[in-house]
Amino acid sequence: MKLVDVTTQPARNDAPLTVLEDMDGHTARLVLSGEVDLATSTILRSALYGIADANPDELIFDFSRLEFLSAAGAVAIVTEIRRRRPARTVIVSNDPSVSRSLTLLGAGAGIEIFPTLAEARAALSSVRGALRVC
Repeated sequence: MKLVDVTTQPARNDAPLTVLEDMDGHTARLVLSGEVDLATSTILRSALYGIADANPDELIFDFSRLEFLSAAGAVAIVTEIRRRRPARTVIVSNDPSVSRSLTLLGAGAGIEIFPTLAEARAALSSVRGALRVC
């Protein structure tokens, strides 16, 4: 797996955001580093539209490097999650404020949040295995 920088425009110096993309079969992973706020949410939206074109079966939002998530960033993520259903979407974050923000916006029922990437991948693998057995 190789992370590719899909940041399409430079972020402000005081609110940098980098979005890296990793495609592994039918699973896409977006790794966000820095801050997602009103000024950088357009960068996130651009990356989300790009990943949507690939139409992955599973999407992992990796927030383990994220320093700040504003309401504008959370809205962009919730909008993408709702648009993608029924595709499987998970979030990697050990920051309780991320979970609270997404739950307040109504995404809590549609996503699972895992503290590590390994746990998120294991959960996706177990669902894939269960689907093959049925």
